[in-house]
Amino acid sequence: MYALASAVNGDNVYKKASFLASMLNKKVSTDLINLNDDGTISKGLNSRPFDDEGVLTRRKKIIDKGVLTSFLYDTYTATKAKTTSTGNASRGYDDTPHIGILNFYMENGETTLEQMIKGIKSGLLITDLMGFGINWVTGDFSQMAEGIWIENGELTYPVDEVTLAGTLFDLLAKVEQVGDDLVFRGPVACPSLKISEMVIGGK
Repeated sequence: MYALASAVNGDNVYKKASFLASMLNKKVSTDLINLNDDGTISKGLNSRPFDDEGVLTRRKKIIDKGVLTSFLYDTYTATKAKTTSTGNASRGYDDTPHIGILNFYMENGETTLEQMIKGIKSGLLITDLMGFGINWVTGDFSQMAEGIWIENGELTYPVDEVTLAGTLFDLLAKVEQVGDDLVFRGPVACPSLKISEMVIGGK
């Protein structure tokens, strides 16, 4: 999710340093994906009425049923890109404004995690990812992971020190189900996802 946030950062898009730079108003995922950035969520960790340039915050639909509909901008980058600020300016006490996320999340689906697991003949429930092997410029990723192996719809044994590899485009295109278990533990959140296939390597 943090890689997607970087990929829709208007400054990265303007510099052509995002794998999504040429994809505005185009299909980038399955219809199940709805991605938002929202500064108006009640009790959201990054909710606020205005950004750090005084622009009103609002709910932005970034991916709408698989179609990329918006990037995120502050005033400076929006002016360069000949568009308007999305209310995403952020700054500290001693620096100039830059583009930041508010509450950046993927919307809930209608499937429970238990239902997802029951429908998997052979696969991996990923419980943790390690490392920073995601390139938002190209969309390539390679990350260490651990989890629990699924066999015939049942959790069987723990799996450790495996590597996941592929591209974010491919991953988004292979989302078969979206869970109903979205929980905010920070400003970035995502429900469980069922991916039809992925390259996994390890011992």
